[in-house]
Amino acid sequence: MKIFDSIISPILLYNSEIWGAYKKNDYNKWENSEIEKVNLIFCKLHLGVNRKATNVACRGELGKFPLLLTIKKNIMNYFKHIYQLPDDSITKQSLNISQDHIQRSLMKDRNPIANKLKDYFVNIGPSLALGVEENHHTSAGVTNRGDLECDTTFCFSDISVHQVLNNLKQLVTSKATGVDKIPAKVIKLSVGIIAPSLTTIFNQSLHTGIFVNDWKLACVQPIYKSEDRSKCENYRPLSILPVVRKIFEKEIFQQLYSYLSANSLISKFQSGFRPKHSSLTLLLQMCDEWLKNMDEGKITGLVSLDIKESI
Repeated sequence: MKIFDSIISPILLYNSEIWGAYKKNDYNKWENSEIEKVNLIFCKLHLGVNRKATNVACRGELGKFPLLLTIKKNIMNYFKHIYQLPDDSITKQSLNISQDHIQRSLMKDRNPIANKLKDYFVNIGPSLALGVEENHHTSAGVTNRGDLECDTTFCFSDISVHQVLNNLKQLVTSKATGVDKIPAKVIKLSVGIIAPSLTTIFNQSLHTGIFVNDWKLACVQPIYKSEDRSKCENYRPLSILPVVRKIFEKEIFQQLYSYLSANSLISKFQSGFRPKHSSLTLLLQMCDEWLKNMDEGKITGLVSLDIKESI
């Protein structure tokens, strides 16, 4: 391996800071590249194992990493070298690299970025509210559904161990782990043991009206949407919640949805967030209404609303 690291590897990675590496989501493509295949062949020959042996295991045994990481390191060092050149340098001017871009590339401390995104996500609601004019109109002309004859009293009922057990068995093990660090796979494997205890906690929460504080915490992941990556408004927050909390929410949803459906409190035209409904059912209903109006010689008006930063 010393021969490979000192002679072969520099040849394979010659000028890699120029021709670059694959995009972040193309690791599988890189794993099948000719350069990485040569690296893996040397690793497996050194270990004396079959060429079909797992790549990750072979690298782990030798304490090595994919050459892709070395290429990215070379790129960072190259940018660092360019950044240190004078502003009138021909190399710096020919590449037309802005100092802001280089600083972002070389930034190792991600805390300032995380804090900036956190402040933006936390204050986005109040910031948007400041730009909304106060509405003094009353709801007198708004059609309500008060004429429906139904029992509008709703109370949560106790959750059974059987219900919790079924929902735990339906867990998707690939779900992301929340701040409690309890993977969905571990929960699913121990359903027979933890189901009674979770049921007790769920029912206690319903009886007291107190939600477990630890379940209120989430790991917020900023997801890039489009346009300039340096602007916070081009990211949306994705909250990774504890898996156990999702089970509790599912139980609450089932009770609320059953009540609303049984008493016809949900509009028949609502297609979002309903089982057996989708944007397709909405489009079908709208097209039928438009065609009917056309046949009757009526004019159809459409108002489309896009709620800013709704997620």
